[in-house]
Amino acid sequence: MGIYKKITGKLGRIASRLKQFAIVAAYNGIRRPWSAMRFTRRLSEHNADPAYLTKYSDVTRDIEILDRDFDLEEVVFACYFTKRIDPQSGILRSIPDINYISPWYKSIKKLEINGIIIHDGIDEDFIKQYETDKIQFRKYTAGKYAIFDERWMLYYLFISKTNIRRAFCTDISDVYITADPFVQFNKDEVFYIGRDNANKIRQSGWMLAEIDIYMKNSGFTPPASFYFQPLYNVGIAGGSRKIMLFFLSKVIEYILLTETERYKEMTIFNLVIHKYFYPKLKYSDKEPVFTDPENDQAASNAHLFSGFPLNSAFKKFDNDSKAVFIHK
Repeated sequence: MGIYKKITGKLGRIASRLKQFAIVAAYNGIRRPWSAMRFTRRLSEHNADPAYLTKYSDVTRDIEILDRDFDLEEVVFACYFTKRIDPQSGILRSIPDINYISPWYKSIKKLEINGIIIHDGIDEDFIKQYETDKIQFRKYTAGKYAIFDERWMLYYLFISKTNIRRAFCTDISDVYITADPFVQFNKDEVFYIGRDNANKIRQSGWMLAEIDIYMKNSGFTPPASFYFQPLYNVGIAGGSRKIMLFFLSKVIEYILLTETERYKEMTIFNLVIHKYFYPKLKYSDKEPVFTDPENDQAASNAHLFSGFPLNSAFKKFDNDSKAVFIHK
């Protein structure tokens, strides 16, 4: 009986590995080249469903845009919400504090690049004290999705209504920028995205939990190949106008599948990358659990760039990194 169990157990493990290899092979051999062939043509499909302005909201979503904003060409965006609870920490930061946004703010100021902080009602005295010619504050009228998800709608709204040619959207409390990102990361058909510390989606427990919740709330089931994808992090995201409008319009499509305050941005970003930006997949029993951003070529391709020198190792607090974006 013991020998029988050992044999059947071993055969089961072999069958499981073969199934996983087959999933990855099918994606790399069929779906990936098909997506690559259609990529450039798809970039014109960037009109978000107009329902995003009102769905799951008591008001029409809107963004403050001033005349000077139409002269902007390259912008780094970030959000600072003080009227809504941070869904991760459970904290309401009702009193604005420059220390909270200090790394981002100081780096933007030092580099003399354009930065826009989107807010939902920050005190006017705070704005007057810290607004500069390069760093501007703009108010957003938000809906009821989590602030993490609402921000992608407002970025799409702002970029689509102005003439911005290139943009990066980043977290604000834990991101420091060491150099002008638009000098080095300026290819028109490349999406630049941060890399998470977990190597693959299937290796991240909290990510798998978020995916399960999104599936229940949306009725959408990701393809089996999705779980073998490198895990990308939304704390840094950028590219040309057409890349950003295309990507954000697809993000909005996935957001609109739900009507819940539960945040889902990491799941959605990785779904969009999987469907439209065709990362090359790999499966091995010996894959490292954590990412090495300086040796991570598999996470990038002709239209997708992640890792060094775009971003430092996530959660390493590597302030000595030579990456352009230091992400906690």
